[in-house]
Amino acid sequence: MGHDVSVLTRGERSIAGHDKLTHLRADRTDPQALAVALEHQRFEFTVDFLAFGGSDVERLLGVRGFDPGRLVMISSGQV
Repeated sequence: MGHDVSVLTRGERSIAGHDKLTHLRADRTDPQALAVALEHQRFEFTVDFLAFGGSDVERLLGVRGFDPGRLVMISSGQV
């Protein structure tokens, strides 16, 4: 029971010890790194806390085969 959770960060800090947690690493401003981390990944629900502009969203959704499922953007950057 429960959910499998994936977290995308650019950090190297370990998140070991969580059986249903996958740590994906990439700097979202680097299209190549983002592609390596997210290419062909499929999720039911994605929450994005760091989309500050249209280019951030385009870069994310431009990853080949990436399916974010229901995508929710939460950011105070444009408020």
